[in-house]
Amino acid sequence: MKSIVNQRSTKLIATILSLLLIFGVSSTAVLARDTITVYEKEPNDSISTATIVNYDLSQTKPIYLSGSIDKEYDIDFYKITLSKPQNIDIRSAWSGSYANREWEDDLYLEIYDANGEFIGAGVENVTEIIIGGTTIRQYEKQISWPLPAGTYYIGQGSNPEYDYIGQKYSTVIYTNPISVHSISVDKLPTKINYINGDKLDVDGGELFINTRDMGFADFTVPMSEATFSGFNSKSNTYGSQTVRVEYGGKMTSFTVYLNPFYDVLFAPKTHDFYYTIQNIASKGIMRGKGDGKYFGTADKLTRAEASVALVRAAGLEPARGSTFSDVPLGHWPMHILMLRQKQGY
Repeated sequence: MKSIVNQRSTKLIATILSLLLIFGVSSTAVLARDTITVYEKEPNDSISTATIVNYDLSQTKPIYLSGSIDKEYDIDFYKITLSKPQNIDIRSAWSGSYANREWEDDLYLEIYDANGEFIGAGVENVTEIIIGGTTIRQYEKQISWPLPAGTYYIGQGSNPEYDYIGQKYSTVIYTNPISVHSISVDKLPTKINYINGDKLDVDGGELFINTRDMGFADFTVPMSEATFSGFNSKSNTYGSQTVRVEYGGKMTSFTVYLNPFYDVLFAPKTHDFYYTIQNIASKGIMRGKGDGKYFGTADKLTRAEASVALVRAAGLEPARGSTFSDVPLGHWPMHILMLRQKQGY
């Protein structure tokens, strides 16, 4: 019921504001009571020079844009931001002497994403309202879309086949929160295998958002817009972990894998002796090579490495000092080799 009321209220406010435009009483003073006014700032003929709407549309009153066609092939861009997913309703019409002449088919209204990729264009819409027994038809271009949080650009222009230079347009932007019914993992992150000390990386992951919101379509968002819990890469308990995902007050999850080394993975298993190597690593008997991220399953085992592994497995304390000519002070296995020597090996 709340969604229905919000949409009906949006349409009513849009109609009233449009009528104010028609009858020439749309002064800033009148509109300021219900909207925030933003005037076009030239040059704004590209995304890089767009007029910036310095308000978060998720948290403000409706935004009223006022601009004009200044030249042939003129397209004005406005930059808007949403801090949370919103149902966005954009309504645009000619104002001034061209208002309500049914020429809105020559008024261009488009929306682009943060990278300048085209999302969609406005469609012609006719709203009827009865005042004093007289039915008034208001013509406009309209975009109604559910949008995830992010940056967007609104493009406004005219059909260059006709002379609209000097004509003004008026646009009102309304938002209502999207009601998230449920979420699910639409695409797993690129990285699902981790080793000890790694940070969670959800790049490439996407969530499917089920809105069930009065005719608005479901959509996907980058997984990075959600919050996460349950991941622990500082554990020596290797295997699967469940990462919990929260977005819009709803929960879902996906599975990642904590591995002892990058060349000994759980999913898919990259070595027949995965569990043996996992057990050796978890007990600290053998550690990774170099920066510790790789086991080196196909590498040859040196006498020094074998000695270190045997001493660690036996739980013995390393000795001090060195009597081997090829084991200088400071060499990494020195203390272990001294212990092996004292034991007669």
